[in-house]
Amino acid sequence: MVQLPEVCDSNSTAYRDGYGTICEIGEECIRRAGEKIRAEVDKTNEQLELGAESKPVPDIGFRVLRVDESCLKDEYATPEQYEQTALDLFADNAAEDAPPLDLLFQVLPTFRIEYSAKVVERETGGKVCFDDNGGQLIACFDEDVDTVALEAIAKERPRHMPSSATHTSPTPPPWQTSRSSSKPSAPLRGRAAT
Repeated sequence: MVQLPEVCDSNSTAYRDGYGTICEIGEECIRRAGEKIRAEVDKTNEQLELGAESKPVPDIGFRVLRVDESCLKDEYATPEQYEQTALDLFADNAAEDAPPLDLLFQVLPTFRIEYSAKVVERETGGKVCFDDNGGQLIACFDEDVDTVALEAIAKERPRHMPSSATHTSPTPPPWQTSRSSSKPSAPLRGRAAT
């Protein structure tokens, strides 16, 4: 569902019930639909015949995303615009204090992973990592990702790897795909998304 954050009229029932925007009404509708599904499954499971297996409650969770400023600094430049002595300034193009989950959702489209993909946060190689879409991408946005963490991630063989020789998905990795933009994309450095 896509919805502009239109403000509810202050005289409306929704506003009096505590909903400030149309988006909040939509979120509540989805929540109630999920609870209705859960109640129906629970009711069905109460009336099972002897020996029958109970029906599991389907995934009724959902994400709410909003358009915001980029979590990445605008550091696009051609090689001749960089000076060798200043390369350390461009070691990490993530904005200061950018939350790791925000960074993750910013890079998901780059790897052609839908926003609805399952995301599991866990520790790998001593760093906090996000396993996306059952191993399609393992991303780490910790500072100073070391060799131990990179090797631990690589051992899990995510489908998106930093080399085309180990890339196993049927489409080429995004860094090998031609783009119509005249600005070359600057990779995340100091942090890992493989």
